[in-house]
Amino acid sequence: MVLPKLKCIAYTLSLCMLVSSVPLTLSLASAESTEVAELSKLAQSEEASQLWNELHETLNEIGKRWGEHSKLPEWSAMPWKNTQRKNKKKIDQIAVKLMQTVGDSPLDKVLEERQDLQVKLKALNQKLIKLEEQAFSAPSKGGFLKKSKADYEALIVDEKKNLSQLQQKLSMNLIKVRKTFEAMGLSITQTQVNDLFVVITGESMRNFFVRFSNLRILSEVIAHHISKSQSGQGYAGQAKRYYAIYVALVYMLVEIHEVTIKKINEEYIPKVQDLAKQTEAQINETEALLNRPDQAGNKEIFEKNLAIQQRLLSANKHYKKYLLTQKQKIEHTSKELQLRFEAVLNTYRTISLAESLLSTIKSGVKSISDLQSLSLPEMLPLSDSKLHEEFKLVTGKLTSDPTVEWNQR
Repeated sequence: MVLPKLKCIAYTLSLCMLVSSVPLTLSLASAESTEVAELSKLAQSEEASQLWNELHETLNEIGKRWGEHSKLPEWSAMPWKNTQRKNKKKIDQIAVKLMQTVGDSPLDKVLEERQDLQVKLKALNQKLIKLEEQAFSAPSKGGFLKKSKADYEALIVDEKKNLSQLQQKLSMNLIKVRKTFEAMGLSITQTQVNDLFVVITGESMRNFFVRFSNLRILSEVIAHHISKSQSGQGYAGQAKRYYAIYVALVYMLVEIHEVTIKKINEEYIPKVQDLAKQTEAQINETEALLNRPDQAGNKEIFEKNLAIQQRLLSANKHYKKYLLTQKQKIEHTSKELQLRFEAVLNTYRTISLAESLLSTIKSGVKSISDLQSLSLPEMLPLSDSKLHEEFKLVTGKLTSDPTVEWNQR
């Protein structure tokens, strides 16, 4: 769904050195005032309305389940009785389905186009290799149904033109990715977009940004509804319902952080470590061959191989450091959100106990306003072009299946 660029919501993502970058932030108008705040253009869009219509009932269910969670027994010998374990399992099942829906965005279409171009590029490269092999063994003069060397060379020239056009389309696709992010309220440079397709965490971070953006738009809508409910009759009951949805939104924000951390811990870092072990073993083998007297004639080959292997190992170490730093940034924001989740859940339960207490509801609205200024963990930049190329090399080694679905458990 296309979300028009938000005027009063600004994402800022600055590219600097690897270990010191400016966080990605999102700021919304304060909801502390008793006056109903104007919704941003993005939150008023048809797409945001569609997102709200699709998700608010399910979000409300998650919020209510969390509201009742502490009242349930931890376990029960009676299988028909609800427990905290069963309730949490149900919450997580709903959250997994929601995570898929809240991840829908116009970026999907652009990425499908990119994948199609990459498939065509791979096929064309394979065709060129075959043509070059055929040209090598072709006769200087052709005959009936038999191509000459010149015929194959002409075909190679044509296919290289097609290759150049495909590569240009891939570059244009990256520009489309940036413009799509901008349409969702994200301010991002072309270099940062390019990095998202180089580092192994790129897919996770793309999914992360989309979900964060959609959930934050919903939180603005919730703040608006709660503020609006204060000026009408039955405001307490309405605010309780909307605040249940807000509880679910914060929980979902915690979830996208935790899922990303889990993916880095259980998938990305082990892959980097495994490649490092393989590279170290290959270095040991090459050094052993290099020191053998009977291999003196192949010394130059082994020295070149060793240089490549050592470069790959060095890039591996940088890559692991990059992943660990990225994880620490996300963990920091996740802890902030977990603390906020405890606070908003406590506020929701307080509203449930004292629905007529206006000050409690106003406090809840302020809590939502506070969340709007929370910073996203930054997408760490690559420090220079050389490191960018080294990461690209390692990513090529690590990436086995780019179509793995987000949030697989």
